[in-house]
Amino acid sequence: MTVANLGDKEKQLAWVVFHLILGAVSAGTPWLLILWVYFIVGSTIFSVFTHNNRDGVVHFFLIYYLGIELLARMSKSYPFLPWESGKYFMLVLLIMGLLVEKRPLKSGVGIVILLLAVPSILVMPKDRFVKDLIFNSIGILNLGLALMYFYRRPVSFKDLARSGRIMMLGIISVLAFIIIRTPDLSGVEFTLNANFKTAGGFGSNQVSTILGLGFALVIVFNLLRIRLITFFRYGDMILFGLLFYRGLLTFSRGGILGGVICILLAFFVYVFSNNLPTPKIKLSNTILALGFLFTIAIFANQLTGNLLLLRYQGETALSVAGLGEKSYTTGRTRLMKEDLQIWYRNPIFGVGPGGAPKARFQLFNHSEANHTEFTRLLSEHGMFGLFINLIIFILPVALFLVSRDHELDRIVMVAFFTIALFSAAHNGMRTILTPLLYSFATIHVVYSTRKTRVPNTGLVQP
Repeated sequence: MTVANLGDKEKQLAWVVFHLILGAVSAGTPWLLILWVYFIVGSTIFSVFTHNNRDGVVHFFLIYYLGIELLARMSKSYPFLPWESGKYFMLVLLIMGLLVEKRPLKSGVGIVILLLAVPSILVMPKDRFVKDLIFNSIGILNLGLALMYFYRRPVSFKDLARSGRIMMLGIISVLAFIIIRTPDLSGVEFTLNANFKTAGGFGSNQVSTILGLGFALVIVFNLLRIRLITFFRYGDMILFGLLFYRGLLTFSRGGILGGVICILLAFFVYVFSNNLPTPKIKLSNTILALGFLFTIAIFANQLTGNLLLLRYQGETALSVAGLGEKSYTTGRTRLMKEDLQIWYRNPIFGVGPGGAPKARFQLFNHSEANHTEFTRLLSEHGMFGLFINLIIFILPVALFLVSRDHELDRIVMVAFFTIALFSAAHNGMRTILTPLLYSFATIHVVYSTRKTRVPNTGLVQP
């Protein structure tokens, strides 16, 4: 058995039940999760070496670990599953996958990003060199490696569907975890701040990001006529409702707005796509989905005594009392401005990976870490960080423009680029979500009505 088997339609009911149990048990003890991760990592590594990644277990594992990484953090699985386990697994498995496949690179973009990340290492403080390198450089290194692995990688439509089902399993476990931790919402005291209780007692920003990804996946894949829950007709609708509802109640806006914007942009591209190989959804279904979304939002707002609406309007306790201004970014704007000032003083190499908090303390008398990846790249990587930013923003536009004959690709790239960039803006690269989804957005979806083998992948297209 490999991680690819988690996406089998025939056994999906069993895997969904297992992951519901996994999330529920993890709310009390992390040991089942720890043992499961060890097993799935071992089987993945074995499959990579014995089958040269022909069945794509590297990317199936990484997609699966999106949700499992967060569940490991929520269940306090450290040190058996390190806090940055996702980054370590991603780094090692991508290198292994690239080495065993020996697939010709479709682009040098990933290599360029890797090279641009090197110079700032030269100015890193020697007393924290290893720690800062591990905690602050792996994210951008993973982005470069992932682009080398995923860029224009042929993926069959069947395995795109498999990817969505596998990705959703870890998210379902996270959903089960937070429901078990906070089953009675009537006793939760809501304020105009992010709510850790409704996020299962964990960081609401990371939880809302995963939940936002989850409900966006349901809609985007259904646009492509792919059901993520195949054993029950209304499974996708129920899953969408739960993810959106619990995401709203975290009061963390970034992940939810990212999911909504992802849906809107993907739908916009979908509407103007005239040559999709799958039949388009009916207008009535679209209206029903929008009505369902607004109904959930209204219900959640009523549950919170209208505080949810005020939160999304930027109100704070001080602004409501007339003693302060509205805040839409929870202090991120100030940190971004400080990053720019640090970059102004260190324009070439920046202050090195992990050096921004120390520089911020020297200049502004606090060492708060920034969660916005784009300005962090400037303050810590200097001019080279600027070039990385340019690549990050130009690549999606360029790829979209040259893919006019591949409408499936366009919908996939718009959806995943949006989630990745939005996550980088409010959550940085604290998890593997940003580098993985950004790179996954560059795949080439192969659709055929005949059974053919997809070139260079070992995948069979139905």
